[in-house]
Amino acid sequence: MIVDNKKFVLHLYNTKRELWEYYTGKADASVYAQRPFNFKLLRQDVDQYIQSDEEYIKAKQKVDYLNACIDFLDRTIRQITNRTFTIKNAIDWRRFTSGAV
Repeated sequence: MIVDNKKFVLHLYNTKRELWEYYTGKADASVYAQRPFNFKLLRQDVDQYIQSDEEYIKAKQKVDYLNACIDFLDRTIRQITNRTFTIKNAIDWRRFTSGAV
């Protein structure tokens, strides 16, 4: 199974755009009917509201988790591919220390 987080990164971007529209007042009226927001925000404050929104936090955590998994798997595969060199070096070290150079 290949781990591909592009779908989740795109979901994160989409979530951020939807929340930006919501917090700037540009979202559809049906969105405000479901989830009212009666504040007027300055443009500089919108990012802070987006980053503290539960929906955005969940999407960001998913992307961060998948990036950590991909990094772990990548490092594990590198270790496995380098294992032959490690074993060869251990054998050579044993030969050297036993005097059978």
